[in-house]
Amino acid sequence: MTSFLSLHFKKAIYRAKHRGGKEADFLLGGFVDTHGPFLDEKELGELNLILEYDDDAIFSWLNLNQKPPVELKTTILKKLRNHVKTVGYQS
Repeated sequence: MTSFLSLHFKKAIYRAKHRGGKEADFLLGGFVDTHGPFLDEKELGELNLILEYDDDAIFSWLNLNQKPPVELKTTILKKLRNHVKTVGYQS
């Protein structure tokens, strides 16, 4: 039987790597590759919630151009922002 955690993880991997744009696939897919195995159930749920939004919205939150909805102000968003800085992405 597959655990709930691994289903959340598989969903996050797929959604992060199949965004439709190279930048998003690189940044979000890279985040999942690097940090995904170390995320707990709560963080994976938060990540999957963020991945429900379109790339433009996500990038505007990551670059601090717009404030994210209150429910997305999470540790995962902070980790994503740090990942974006680490890989040197600038919009």
